[in-house]
Amino acid sequence: MFGIGIGPTGDELAQHGSLESSAGFATNLGEKDLTASSDFMRGILSGDASKVTSLLSPQISAVKTSAQQNTKTMAENGTRGGGTGAATAKANDTAHSDIVNLIASITGTAASSLGSTGSGLLSAGMAGNEAGFKQAGDIHAEKMAQFNDLMSGIGKTAGAVAAMPGMPKGLSQGLNAGASIF
Repeated sequence: MFGIGIGPTGDELAQHGSLESSAGFATNLGEKDLTASSDFMRGILSGDASKVTSLLSPQISAVKTSAQQNTKTMAENGTRGGGTGAATAKANDTAHSDIVNLIASITGTAASSLGSTGSGLLSAGMAGNEAGFKQAGDIHAEKMAQFNDLMSGIGKTAGAVAAMPGMPKGLSQGLNAGASIF
């Protein structure tokens, strides 16, 4: 029997709240990651050069800076080794090739990773929500059992009082009728 003040503990209720909070966090973060991944993929797949360069600007800037450093080094060293013009052209071609390869590799890799992370977080959030729902049902069932136990005790007490010797017949019948509903 549960009795008064017994049922879900403060720790159980706190754990339920914590589980709901964690599930909400994972769900929200997963949704944001999936949205970011989708936006990234749409930008890359749009074919719009300005969107692609905007999304990959830090990486493209690094490739161009490296090519400019190579060109500067060749210019400072002059024609000592010969073929400076060809080497400069090759550095620019290499930079262009590196950017094309970067776009090709990052399109699938980064978006896939972020999408996978978001999907995993979304799944974890949903599992957490399911567990929280079950836990809320368990807490509800415990509270109902506590209430039913209390009402049963009241009914039994009322029935016992109604059966006491010397109890007026009308009061006895009323108490017994009330006890039977519990």
